[in-house]
Amino acid sequence: MIGTIRQIARIANRYAGEILLAGLTLVVWRNWRLWRRDQASFAGGTRTEPRLPLEEWRGLPSVSVLVAAWNEAETIRPHLESFLGLRYPRKELVLCAGGGDGTYAVARSYTGPAVTVIEQEPGEGKQRALRRCLERSRGDVVFLTDADCLLDDDSFERTLAPIANEDEDASTGTNAPLDEQLAASSFVRSQWAVWLYRGNVERTHVSGLLGRNAAVTRRALLDSGGFSQPIASGTDRFLAGALNRAGYRIRYVGDSWIRTRYETDARKYARQQARWLRNLVVHGISFDDFPGTFHGAATMLFGLGAVTTALLVPLLGRAAATALILALAHATISRARYFDAARRARGENWPIPWAGLLGHVLLDVLAWATASVQLVTKASRATW
Repeated sequence: MIGTIRQIARIANRYAGEILLAGLTLVVWRNWRLWRRDQASFAGGTRTEPRLPLEEWRGLPSVSVLVAAWNEAETIRPHLESFLGLRYPRKELVLCAGGGDGTYAVARSYTGPAVTVIEQEPGEGKQRALRRCLERSRGDVVFLTDADCLLDDDSFERTLAPIANEDEDASTGTNAPLDEQLAASSFVRSQWAVWLYRGNVERTHVSGLLGRNAAVTRRALLDSGGFSQPIASGTDRFLAGALNRAGYRIRYVGDSWIRTRYETDARKYARQQARWLRNLVVHGISFDDFPGTFHGAATMLFGLGAVTTALLVPLLGRAAATALILALAHATISRARYFDAARRARGENWPIPWAGLLGHVLLDVLAWATASVQLVTKASRATW
């Protein structure tokens, strides 16, 4: 086996320059065609649907917003203020708060007719915290979001609308960074561009939920098991799988953008990406979600393959370097396409940060490779 690999590598090394030139030509040509398509697709902005004013809705179901907040003292106050500022009339917030930074004390100061606060215990985890929130809630619809998110009328109502007006049992939107982050950080813009691009081409019904922006009828939530199962990570992914298994569809609302604080620390970002990817695969396998599992596994293999190829450059020579360059070139140009689509959608004139996009790709590759290693070795058992 090793001898065969070495023989292939010798042939590839001999023609490495020609392979690299041909490969780069193909990468550029392919992405140029996609770029032209994207320019036409995003010329009018992102996908949007007409939003009915509340007075024209078929009904206004009571809504319980459930949030688990652990060590969120810096974000919990703006989050609570954003909830209280919503115009939707039939709403309540049930918040399970805790940690060593005073989150619970801050949250308790907002206790009132529309806000219920319970204390989260150390080691309780998000799944159990949400289970306790659900037990204290009364709404016909459960809205899931996070303590670092800012709710707004437009996004909140767009996510609820399919349930209130179209007899859907579950819906999910997407997320956007805080305005000040988007204005200041090209790394944040690059992250958001991926969300925006993906959302604009997503199907009407999807197999996943975004825990920052999702709504589920109480009937569907309880019928699918609610938050009764003790899982260590991936509450939203597990819930989506349970809903799918119980026969409930999840409506995708691509024009609902809940604002949240994007991660700007490279290490924390990489850990976040690895955790999300592991959850996609682990829960995908549990619920026989072949498309989700395949996507997650393919992403992990790409990351692991890229890192392995980089390590094999001293052994395999120019052949490995050529393969690595082509993979990174394609990924970076693709990110540039996403970035361009995002700035077109917003009508901005942001310069494309090519070096920054390459750095973002490298960071993602490391996160994907890490996720694959963690999945195999079962090294990560984080509560959240």
